[in-house]
Amino acid sequence: MKLNKLFYHIQEKEDRIPTFFDDIDNLTGGLLVGGITTIAGRPAMGKTALPCRWCGMSAL
Repeated sequence: MKLNKLFYHIQEKEDRIPTFFDDIDNLTGGLLVGGITTIAGRPAMGKTALPCRWCGMSAL
């Protein structure tokens, strides 16, 4: 199964919260309700800033 079809299948079956980042939402469909999202990267790459931004945008 191609990656795009897999993500489309996930989007149809699960409740998701939009991140308001179009590229991430198009790929994953948003954050999974009740799920855990792992963010990995090198030091000083904005790993903390990204979820803070998600929370701020979701609260609006």
